[in-house]
Amino acid sequence: MFGIIAGHEDCNDHDQLRDEPVFKMIADRGPDGDPLASQPTLSRFENGVADADFRRLVDFTVATGVERLAEVNRGELPAKVTLDLDAADDTTHGHPQLSLFHGYDGQYQHHPLIISEMLTRHVLLAPLRHGTAHAALGSASR
Repeated sequence: MFGIIAGHEDCNDHDQLRDEPVFKMIADRGPDGDPLASQPTLSRFENGVADADFRRLVDFTVATGVERLAEVNRGELPAKVTLDLDAADDTTHGHPQLSLFHGYDGQYQHHPLIISEMLTRHVLLAPLRHGTAHAALGSASR
């Protein structure tokens, strides 16, 4: 997480960060302590999450949003809910899956759709879409 916050989004960046004193201190190790996790270890961790885990996370995120909406609305759910759908351009580096060149934005990117509830501003879903996705892709139900 701290690597991502510092702008190192890909696991392959972390081989160079294994011996960084600041990252070691954040991980409760001394600057001269053992190296941090390597890229292969982080990749195994990252890829060890199953589809069922993602589904549970989505269910939790939506349920939390509904709870927050009821709290803000004096314990009751409102008769109507407004959802805000925003496309976001997420610049990619390297060649991650679904990263494609978007002509309008002029970059290689992912193009997630951010779905939030307007009253609480709670993000309900943020599905990752391929880099050339139209901004409205996935916004209409069938």
